[in-house]
Amino acid sequence: MNKLTKKKSLPLRAEASGTTEEGEELSEELTRAERALCWYALRGDAEALAFIRGGWKFTDAGCAEAAQAICDLDGEVTELSVAEKLSHGGKDGYALVTDLIANGIYAISARECIQILHDALDYEKLRVLGDALAASSSRHEESPSALVERLLGQLRGLSGEGGEEFTPAEAIQAAVEAEQAAPLQIGIEALDSAFGRIRRGDLVVLAASTGVGKSAMALQMAVAMARQGLRCLYEGLEMGRGDYGARMLAQAGALPPYSEEAVKKVLSDFERIGLTFRRDPTVNAIRARLVRERFDVLVVDYAQLLTGAGRTEVERLAEISRGLTRLALDLNVLLVAVAQTNRNAETENRLPELRDLYGSGQLARDAALVALLADVDERRAEEMRCVDLYQRVVRRGEKLKVLMLPKSRKSESRKRQLICFDGARMTFTSCADWMPR
Repeated sequence: MNKLTKKKSLPLRAEASGTTEEGEELSEELTRAERALCWYALRGDAEALAFIRGGWKFTDAGCAEAAQAICDLDGEVTELSVAEKLSHGGKDGYALVTDLIANGIYAISARECIQILHDALDYEKLRVLGDALAASSSRHEESPSALVERLLGQLRGLSGEGGEEFTPAEAIQAAVEAEQAAPLQIGIEALDSAFGRIRRGDLVVLAASTGVGKSAMALQMAVAMARQGLRCLYEGLEMGRGDYGARMLAQAGALPPYSEEAVKKVLSDFERIGLTFRRDPTVNAIRARLVRERFDVLVVDYAQLLTGAGRTEVERLAEISRGLTRLALDLNVLLVAVAQTNRNAETENRLPELRDLYGSGQLARDAALVALLADVDERRAEEMRCVDLYQRVVRRGEKLKVLMLPKSRKSESRKRQLICFDGARMTFTSCADWMPR
């Protein structure tokens, strides 16, 4: 394939005209920037290749196909290698690459293309922010001062303010202090054994499908850590306050019909521990709360229910994940993010895996530890060779669950552990008498 001779191109930033709508101008500018970036990548530009391999979601179909081919290539990226890669996938790769070269904009640098693409995404975030402001103002769900504070926090994030600078000596000192600090204990034998040395600043993801018990486990964790004197903030986005109250009563041993004496005892117990419930809609709203009041542990139940900016659901959830990770590090809290998995594992009759996290794998990439919870039925008990334990648990009126750790930078324990779940009391206990063969 012959390289085309350079010809004079249109300016990248479209000139405003009286007949072109603002949205159309932005869309045209974005397409030109994407094609320009592909033009540089096909010529081996390092910045362009790094940006494409970083996962930018192209809006232009031709650029998206070329970018996928570039990411899939093992060897050197050239016009010819990309065209051949596309052709192997059943497409007319030579025609597509020729079109990108002929229509690519090369009068600017790859770095400027990247900046334009970032600006376009920021414009979209500002639009979402504006829509959120209008909606929140009309619903009167929070005070004007709280609304302004939340939006200012998000605007500061867009502008790049609030960055942190530190020296190598400060980084080394922080590492030494983290190593010397005692790890946090959850206070539940089965989970302490599985999770290992978790600390403030860690992001722990607890994921499961609907109805498996992830929220019950998260609440039990929060209560157990609060009983140790840790201050816990529980962001309960999934259920109403009555649902959380019923679970706390059950975990304390008070079952319906509730007696006045039992309720008073539970209330007295909870008044002595530092557990606070809130329902904040965004990561920045949670951050504002943690800045105003010190907490040791933050539980978000569950992460995918938070509001975030992004052109797609995957981008929205990735933005939420990065925000939670940054929050845990900046404010030095242990962050337990409850997450939903999709139904693929159930449909395919297998245990859940990291790829089943609903909407985005960014949570798995950001987390220090990912725990996946699943039901164990009779068939699965036979596969796991724990039928005797399964039958004993069922006879007690409980359920058998399996807790898997597909990713853990904190634990040296086995990656799969059986635990028992008492559905009436909404509590998990250890199955220490079972050992894998």
